[in-house]
Formats: sequence, structure tokens, C-alpha cells
Amino acid sequence: MAAYPTPGTATDAQVAPYADNYFEYDPTTHVVTKETVQGAGSSSSGFGLGTYTYAYSSSTNHAGSNSWSMQTTVGLPDGNTDTEYTNAYGEVMLQVHHDATTNQNWLTFYEYDGSGRLILTAMPSAVTGYDTTKADLLNNVNGNYQYLSDTTGLITVYDYYGTGATGYLQDVRVKQGELGTAVLQETDTYSSNTANSITVYPLTLSTVYRNTDGTWAETTSYTYTFFSVTNLV
Repeated sequence: MAAYPTPGTATDAQVAPYADNYFEYDPTTHVVTKETVQGAGSSSSGFGLGTYTYAYSSSTNHAGSNSWSMQTTVGLPDGNTDTEYTNAYGEVMLQVHHDATTNQNWLTFYEYDGSGRLILTAMPSAVTGYDTTKADLLNNVNGNYQYLSDTTGLITVYDYYGTGATGYLQDVRVKQGELGTAVLQETDTYSSNTANSITVYPLTLSTVYRNTDGTWAETTSYTYTFFSVTNLV
């Protein structure tokens, strides 16, 4: 207001240095193609404004939890790019951070079960590349991914209960490489309470393990009292 006592008459160029966000859209699809953010750029030039660009590409792959549907590439204010490949349900399958200076990529991969639950996360130390012509991006051949290292790199796997607290997280394990031995990190146990024909499964035991052989478990326990004939704690 001090700069422009009547902001309504200020031009876009005059207002831009004071705006928090500025957006541009594709005229046909109406998706965001450009965003300028206050404080995301250099304060030594350009009023501290940083610009992000967005480009989109879809595939012809079948819809599935591990079949990429949409590629979104974000141009960052520093000149690098972040690219995400998502399945038909909006879940991220692969994240690619590209450093324009070194021309290097950092890849993080995610795998899901048929219900869309995350079952594997592979960090950049384990992902060796990718292929967009493959629906799963890492080319799973007979249960083994071409672009996952067999023996090196951090991979986290997640298991879920198939009965009882069906779909709830059961345990978390880590391993070195796709074929490495899975080391137990955490297990979770649930109880149940049913009221008005609705059953809930509150967490009762959460155990973490200090040793790689599943010993020296440290457990946190939870107990609940439910309000009469309800699932309210």
C-alpha cells in the first residue's frame, strides 16, 4: 500500500514483486504450466522470485498399481528438474531428480500391491536406471527388476496383515539390494473392537529391533477404554 496507494491501478509488472504466487495455465487442458513463487529465487536479483515450470505427458499403458500413467516434469528455479511418474490412481512410482550441472540423476522407486498399498521403496543408492517404454519403469522380469541393484543400495519393504486387521501394516524390513536379506526393523500388532456392526483395529504393540537378527526388541504398548457400545476411545 505504501508503494501503490491505489493497487487497483498498478500494472502486473509493478505488482509482481509483491505477489506471493503467480500462475499460468494451458488454455486447452487448464493445467498449471508455470508458477512464480515469492522467496523461491535469489534475493540478489529478480526480487527473490523463483519460477517453476510444469510439463505433462501421458502413457498408453493399462491402468494398474505398478503401471505408469502420467509423467510430470517440474523445472526448478535453480535450473534442475524433478520428474514424477504416477500410476492411474495418482500414486508416485518413480521420482527423478536431475542435476543440470553434473548431468546426474537421483532415482527413488516405489512399488505397490494390488490394493494400492506401498510394499517397496528403493532409494537412489539401489536404483540403477529406468525405461519409460516399460509400464513398471524398472522392467520386472520373473520377479527381478532390471534396474534395481541385486546386492547394493537401501531398499525398504512393507508387509500387511491378510486376516484380522486386514490391510494394516504388519512389519517393516530393510535390505541391501533387491536380493539382499531382509532385516526386520519394526512389527505392529492390533486389537479389535466392534460396535454397531463396525470393527476397528487400534494399534496395541509397536516393536522395533536393535539387532539385525530380530533380537533386543523394544516394545511400546497401548491400551484403550471404549465408551459404552461405541468405537469411541
